Amino acid sequence: MAQICNPACGAAIPNNDWSKACDISSRNGGIPFLTFYKCDPNAVFPNAVAPGLSPFTDLGNVKWAICNGLLIVTAELLGQKPKGSFTKRRLTSCGPEKTISGTKTITFQDFNADVNDLIDYDFWKAINDNKDFLQFGYVTCDGRWYQTTADWDLELDEVIEDTKDGKSFYDGAVSISEKDLLKPIIVADLLETFRSFKIATDCGPFS
Repeated sequence: MAQICNPACGAAIPNNDWSKACDISSRNGGIPFLTFYKCDPNAVFPNAVAPGLSPFTDLGNVKWAICNGLLIVTAELLGQKPKGSFTKRRLTSCGPEKTISGTKTITFQDFNADVNDLIDYDFWKAINDNKDFLQFGYVTCDGRWYQTTADWDLELDEVIEDTKDGKSFYDGAVSISEKDLLKPIIVADLLETFRSFKIATDCGPFS
């Protein structure tokens, strides 16, 4: 089948000047935080952002959402994202198969534990019980925050290693029904905020 030559059907494609440096620029790996957003259509964020931008590009809005129970952030964990899986289907007799759906998976291990009150069990149970009402996101070690409104599901269990020198931890996977690339947002000081922000002491101005 010949390639269709119809510029009107194609979207604008950015030029590749960003790739013409003297050396290849690359990004770091690692996913230390997962986020869960309890979407509220009536939420009024305190700080305005430019049209088309996520309200979470402003750090004040991030803190406000945490303090008001709309944004839930995990403790720091060990996470990764392998290549997604895709489903293809032939849509015409003369053309090749086309990608019609896909699934992206984030796998993680959470070693954090509340050894006194066992709140970590309650945290993950609440996330699992409310997953139909939460939007999922994940943050990389260099501060890229990926957010999606696509359907997702959580698979989680506790792993207990076989000796006292081993560890007990949560082993989980989040599957996202999404075939397209997600473009992250960048928020200055996001990782530092997630690591240090404490609701009990830091929410006075934002709640």
